Formats: sequence, C-alpha cells, structure tokens
Amino acid sequence: MTAPTLDGLRDLHLPPEPGLWPPAPGAWLAVAALALVIAVLARRQIRRRPLRIALREADRIAAGWRHHADPVRLPGELSRLLRRYAAWRFPQSRVAGLVGPAWLAFLDEHGGNGEFRGGLGALLDSLPYRRPTRSDADAALHDADCEALTALVRRWLKANAP
Repeated sequence: MTAPTLDGLRDLHLPPEPGLWPPAPGAWLAVAALALVIAVLARRQIRRRPLRIALREADRIAAGWRHHADPVRLPGELSRLLRRYAAWRFPQSRVAGLVGPAWLAFLDEHGGNGEFRGGLGALLDSLPYRRPTRSDADAALHDADCEALTALVRRWLKANAP
C-alpha cells in the first residue's frame, strides 16, 4: 500500500466575511434605545419652551421697569404674563375670567404659597388699575419691591413648569 500524499487535498477555504447588512440584533436594540432617548429629550425641550419664553419675558419686563420706573406698568405686564402662561398651562380652568381676589387665589393655589393674596403679589391686582399719582410713583413700588415681585413671578412660573 502506498502512503497517501498531500497532492490530492484541496486548500482550506474560509467562509465569506459578514456584510454590513443586516446589522446584528444588538445593533437594532442600541439604535432603538438611542431613538427613544432622543425623542424623550426632544419632547421635554419642546414642552418646556413656553416656560423659558415666559421667564425671558419676565426679565424683559423687569428691565423695562428699571428703564421707565412706571409704578403701574410692571405689575400690569407681569399679571398679563401670568395670565397667558396660566391659560396655556391650565387649559381646562377658566383663567381668563378670573379677576381680583379670585385671580390671586388661583395663583396661590398653584404654587404661590399665599404670597399673592397676603404678600407683595397683591400688587398685581390693585396697582395696575389705579391712576398713577406722584405719591404712587414715590411710594408704591421701589426697586426692592420690583425685584421681589419679579422673583415671585419667576418662582410661580417655575413651580408650574410642565
């Protein structure tokens, strides 16, 4: 018997390398998780956009107060800002129809902690509708009151973030 030779054997052939498509199941899961995270973050940013706009508007109103020093203008504009934001944030409530103590009570119930009916926030109801006199300009709203009222409005807006 003759010894077998290696001449009759064929070379080893490796299988073809895997292609780029279709990706492995783990890649699909990673892409789906990334898409979900992006969607959640985008939705959150979109929902919080009115809050950022309202906070910038409050700052603009306060800057206008420093420039004009009108004792009626600041509380009136801040009250209108709060009404617009409250109407957006609480669409089922009848915010537009609330006036006087009912409006201040609404603000207190939704994050005001009593600072609107019993504190500086009461100026939002009384001051915008008074006729400005020289004594009002001198005594009604000082710089510290302006800062405190603006800070109160900002706190209320943040307390009612979506």
